[in-house]
Amino acid sequence: MTLFDWLNEIRVGKRDWNSFSNEAQKTFQPYMINRFLSMDKDLIHIVNYFQQYTVGVVTSEQVYKFYCVAVPQGRKFFKYIKSAQTKQYKEKVVDSLKNYYEVSTTDAQEYINILSKTAEGEKQMQHIVRMYGNATNKL
Repeated sequence: MTLFDWLNEIRVGKRDWNSFSNEAQKTFQPYMINRFLSMDKDLIHIVNYFQQYTVGVVTSEQVYKFYCVAVPQGRKFFKYIKSAQTKQYKEKVVDSLKNYYEVSTTDAQEYINILSKTAEGEKQMQHIVRMYGNATNKL
């Protein structure tokens, strides 16, 4: 069974744990179930409280049974919340800005984000990179 099959069972099917094959039971992943159920704003408090017990303390069977009881029956769509992706920058550009502005790597990356939004900012970055001996590297 897939993660979405298990979520469907918790929300709609609510079948007995023993009705699943041993192979299917092994595919139950409490961490991922917690992760997806927590995206439902109506369940976040329940999941947040119970998740401390779901990984390593109680069995997968107990997790499944708890959620079958705690989660209201019915289909519900909730959008998956993705983490923000960070851009990767050339190390020499980041190092040049770190040295020039005397800031951390994180701050230098933020400066790159800001400066790269305008043509003037791009020129400023190129100038800084050239100052620190990296004239042959493109931004």
